[in-house]
Amino acid sequence: MRKIFRYCSSLGSYCPYTIFAKKAIRFARGDYAKEDITDRERYLLGHVKSGLGIALIGVFCPIFWLSLFSGAKAETLYFNAAHSGIVILIGCIYSIKYYWDLVKERNRINMMG
Repeated sequence: MRKIFRYCSSLGSYCPYTIFAKKAIRFARGDYAKEDITDRERYLLGHVKSGLGIALIGVFCPIFWLSLFSGAKAETLYFNAAHSGIVILIGCIYSIKYYWDLVKERNRINMMG
């Protein structure tokens, strides 16, 4: 349960504005040290972030929200909610798959070193 909560709470850290703000703060402080991760880990982490971005597109789908706030018929609202839910599900599956690969890669590196 703790992992699920941590995963959900980390969604905010994948927001482009948050990433930009963190990089701006690091630049202002003079922290230029690169993270100690391999290219493979960087590749997998990029895919995790992409999956979360896809899921967020489903959450903030303007078609769904416009139909919700405009008072659309129930059938239309259900259709738009199902469509957004499918996009969210695809993004989460994509992200979880690459997150799992990232965990396996880090375990492999820890076993070697």
